[in-house]
Amino acid sequence: MNGWLQKPRAWRACLKKSANSLLSACWFAYFAGYVVRCAYTAALSPMLAELGGVLGKNAEARLGAGSTAAFAAYAAGQLCCAFLLRRFRAERLLLGGMLAMGGCMTLLTCAVFTAGSAFMPFAVFPWFVAILLGLSGFAQAMLWPAIVELLTKHLHGAAYTRANVKLSEASAAGTVLVYLLVPLLSHLANWRWIFPCAALFSFCAAAPILRLPTLPRAVQAPAATPPLRSFLRFPMLPVLLAVTLQGVVRDGVGTWMPVLLTDGFAGLPPEAAVLSAIVLPFVAALSFRFAGWMERRLGNEFRGAAFFFAVGAVVALPLPFVLGRWLAPSVLLMALLTGAMHGINLMLVTQFPRRFRGNGRAGFAAGLVNAFVYLGSAVSMFGSTLAAHRFGWQGSAAGWVGVSAVGAIIFLFCRKGIRKYLQEEKNL
Repeated sequence: MNGWLQKPRAWRACLKKSANSLLSACWFAYFAGYVVRCAYTAALSPMLAELGGVLGKNAEARLGAGSTAAFAAYAAGQLCCAFLLRRFRAERLLLGGMLAMGGCMTLLTCAVFTAGSAFMPFAVFPWFVAILLGLSGFAQAMLWPAIVELLTKHLHGAAYTRANVKLSEASAAGTVLVYLLVPLLSHLANWRWIFPCAALFSFCAAAPILRLPTLPRAVQAPAATPPLRSFLRFPMLPVLLAVTLQGVVRDGVGTWMPVLLTDGFAGLPPEAAVLSAIVLPFVAALSFRFAGWMERRLGNEFRGAAFFFAVGAVVALPLPFVLGRWLAPSVLLMALLTGAMHGINLMLVTQFPRRFRGNGRAGFAAGLVNAFVYLGSAVSMFGSTLAAHRFGWQGSAAGWVGVSAVGAIIFLFCRKGIRKYLQEEKNL
């Protein structure tokens, strides 16, 4: 009798250990992915300070093209990698992404250390960087669909939600590390050293993926999923529009905040501007926790997304009036705005795709949704700088307020359709 009781216990212990190994590997991979993603963004301000005079009056646009290429490639890569999941195991896709990111960062290291030499003339440098960052963005796109595919197969219910909160905290931890390292490296040696550091993290994060055990399927039955027609129509279309707007605001603020502070507050060194931006990931980590709690209280991710869009519009409303006048309120308001956008990210990018778990489309849904987030990010790279050149950074801030308000209005107009969709799903 005791032996019969011990076998299920041993199986459950094995399952828990395997699930923890899976979550640890995914956490480290996502952490390294954000180190790679934020490395160029964080280095942009000191890079412009050093190379801006050599590259000319369009230096911001020329160097900013690298981030645009990364976001655009990431968006396109999300769709491609979602289809690749049909042919390759998620673990292999995840491993390939980590190794490719490390390779791109290694080449970028060579480029930034030889910029201005005969090997890498300044006329070629911005274009070469944009190509490398585009390839790196495509490699980063391999991560999220593979991670969602792994987690939805082996974790359900509250365990899946907790795993998503932890992964969101991994992104915040990676961002914090980069925004600490860039000023430190700039002071001790040179901002260029952030790129070999990013390459090292990528290669190190590949090791736990190689050691992943063969995981048994979770015994809990998956939740009911919507019919295929709803995957192609409603509520996917309003969700895709909403996450595009979220990407515009989140990465518009996150990418340009150090440059905005340097331009708006005379005498603020680039290293101090980069260090000021470290408040963003701390607020984001708190936002992920709060968003997980809010989803349980509000009942579904759609209400949560509407709530965070409304919060973003309200907290950003004073931003155009304080930018360039008061540093601390400007940083605080931008942090709260990006925190609200990260709350939307948890609701729609991590929680929404689980509704397609039953028909095996969770990975594809995650890739599709995340692709539109970074479509918005690519738009923000061009749109924010265009507004800043024409109306100043206050014009960009006013645009962020308007975009947040439009996001809340989308869910307000779609509330009846969403209610009907949720009722149909419950009746399946």
